[in-house]
Amino acid sequence: MKSFGSSSSAHSTRSDGPFDASGSSAFSPNSAGAPLTRVRWTICAMLFFATSINYVDRQVLGLLAPTLQHSIGWTEAQYGYIVGAFQLAYAIGLVAAGRMVDRIVVASALP
Repeated sequence: MKSFGSSSSAHSTRSDGPFDASGSSAFSPNSAGAPLTRVRWTICAMLFFATSINYVDRQVLGLLAPTLQHSIGWTEAQYGYIVGAFQLAYAIGLVAAGRMVDRIVVASALP
């Protein structure tokens, strides 16, 4: 039986992961001869803006508390219920989105 990492034979059964023998990544955008595009940076920019908008959206309720209480006539308790409902919906949405992403990633990774 061969131990992991032993180099007694010329052909190793150990996988180098996503890299081939030359050390280049199998996931390189140029490995198939395709031109390098700005798709990655566009996706990163969209994720940054989506995260920023999400953060601002969550902070708006805290900033508008006095205005909402005065204009709508909410009490402190009613405002607390609104904020609690928002946070509960956010938590449920995160759990649901996490389960969905896990299923999609696992399904796409299986042969």
